Amino acid sequence: MKIISKIATLLIVVLLTNQSFAKERVIVLGGSDEIPDGAITQFMNWANGKESKILIIPWATTGLEYAQVIQKQLEPFAGKNSFTIAPAFPMNKEMKSKFLVQLKNATGVYLTGGDQERILKTIEDKEIRSALSTKFRSGTPFVGTSAGTAIMSGIAIIAENEGPDGKPELVTGAGLCFLPPHVIVDQHFVVRDRELRLRLLVKANPGTIGVGVDEPTGFIVEDGVGKVTGPGSVVIIIGDKKIVLTDGKTIDLNDFAKK
Repeated sequence: MKIISKIATLLIVVLLTNQSFAKERVIVLGGSDEIPDGAITQFMNWANGKESKILIIPWATTGLEYAQVIQKQLEPFAGKNSFTIAPAFPMNKEMKSKFLVQLKNATGVYLTGGDQERILKTIEDKEIRSALSTKFRSGTPFVGTSAGTAIMSGIAIIAENEGPDGKPELVTGAGLCFLPPHVIVDQHFVVRDRELRLRLLVKANPGTIGVGVDEPTGFIVEDGVGKVTGPGSVVIIIGDKKIVLTDGKTIDLNDFAKK
């Protein structure tokens, strides 16, 4: 009986210990009007299904119309009262306070597409950035599409200008770093022929790898392990190499972190 008791106690300790380590869950979408069912299903499962409280953040635009479109796409997978839309960009002090309460109550967060520079300007506010980071690190799943995807890596691509030699000159900013810190993400990847710019950015930042997500595809990442969902592809740039992943394929991004 003493042996059984000790084993039972050990199991309880292990279970409690495992619960204390929150998963880091993010889904980056290539960006289009279509969202892969696999991405929606995974997000809603992580966010507590029919009991979920999804906060849609529309900062990449100046209105709420796009957020309302996203809500309609997600509604069949959730309950009637599952959605809240955050105040649009730019936010005043009162809107910021409202947002922080909304974020605290959310079980899942979705950042829409538009102009990623608007999002980056918003998260220059240290309190907002810290609140988002704390929410994510506590295990709350985040989804980004298009501009919302661009800001999920530590280095966020803002714009691409043509340089004097014809090569792209990239403008970047400080993203949220919700993907592993050595990962740089890009969206609309194949459709908009963005391989060269991602390669140049990876080359300019030694130790990084590139993740290019095409339309209309999702890359589901949990603790650094990514899985592709949807009809397109996810392209991994590692030095001069390229790995093309399609629906159902997985990759551990942690394997490519600089030792």
